[in-house]
Amino acid sequence: MKKSVLVIFLIIIAGVTTGAYHLLNRDWILYRQGERQFAAGNFPEAIAAYQQVRPEKINKQNFADRLAAAYLAAGDAAKALPILETIHRLNPDNVSVQVSLADVYIQAGRFPQAASLYRKILQKSPENRRIRLELARILAWEGQFDAAIGEYRKVLKTKEEGS
Repeated sequence: MKKSVLVIFLIIIAGVTTGAYHLLNRDWILYRQGERQFAAGNFPEAIAAYQQVRPEKINKQNFADRLAAAYLAAGDAAKALPILETIHRLNPDNVSVQVSLADVYIQAGRFPQAASLYRKILQKSPENRRIRLELARILAWEGQFDAAIGEYRKVLKTKEEGS
């Protein structure tokens, strides 16, 4: 009898502890759920989990970055755009955010904003061929053919120097 009472008591303690953990760490658990779904490629499920998280309870920038990435992976650039713009305002020198935001601007047809971000990146990394190619493409799409040709020439010049 004493053993069964002890076992029941320990089970109750385990249940209460688990319940308390889930109540106190709700946001972290939901965020981790979203991370597992994201890693598995289940982006709508990841978004659903992320949307239940209160951002003030976890690292806001990492959270926002993951939510934006999930929206992009799910093909919903329109929902990712305001999140990336907010992240960019908070951390304007983060190159990966600049690239992601510029890529979304391109998808949205906002070429001048994308070109501006690419130029900002090229000020710090003029040898970045991918960014220079993207800038050249944008300039061509906007009808700025002379400027686009100039950027393409710079890409070819950096390739020749690297050969």
